[in-house]
Amino acid sequence: MKVFNPFENEELKLKNRIVRSATAKAMAENGYVTEDLIELYKKLTKGRAGMIVTGYTFVSDDGKAMPKMTGISRDDYLEDLKRLVSEVKRWIKMSILLHKSHMRVGRRLFRLQLPLLLSSIPQ
Repeated sequence: MKVFNPFENEELKLKNRIVRSATAKAMAENGYVTEDLIELYKKLTKGRAGMIVTGYTFVSDDGKAMPKMTGISRDDYLEDLKRLVSEVKRWIKMSILLHKSHMRVGRRLFRLQLPLLLSSIPQ
């Protein structure tokens, strides 16, 4: 298996096996994607990874872990997220790292809630 060889399975086709890992960018404004964030991901496409995983994206408003975190918890965030994906999908696959924050102190977990379940979303 070679890193620069394409990868393909039933659900995903990548031009190579390099995946740019998720990192916390803290570049959103009130959960919304900004122009600076879009420009950052456009620059990352130049690295020629097969796929980019975005930074933390909160899935519920009470699960926001830090300021300037990107949101996907409400429909009004979707237009900007679609614009971000449309700007980079010409060059690369993109995956969004979904995050539900809980606070852990020692072995004690606060804000216990039923887990959010995800389903497949058509492109």
